[in-house]
Amino acid sequence: MKIDKADAEQWAALNVTVEVDDEDEAVEVWRINWQSVMAFFACDTQWRTVAVPAGEGHRLIRLGIDYASARPVFARRDRARERQLFSDIQVMEQAALQAMAEAD
Repeated sequence: MKIDKADAEQWAALNVTVEVDDEDEAVEVWRINWQSVMAFFACDTQWRTVAVPAGEGHRLIRLGIDYASARPVFARRDRARERQLFSDIQVMEQAALQAMAEAD
């Protein structure tokens, strides 16, 4: 998978900076993980956030994905696949939260 401008914008919505790949080098997503990665990206508007004062403005802190709101993203699959997608999303959520905390 090549990181293009659209992919970078999706990551930016999560406050994670990735470089757009203008070269032919690709970032590989294994086929077995493809649905999980796409489901994670589909949850990008479902993050629970809280604004805290910071200087003269505020800072947005992401607490995690709102699972109740994100459920439709993976609920239409069979039960075993639904559980696997949910588990995969939780792994990516934790990694994203760590990356966003480091960026702040």
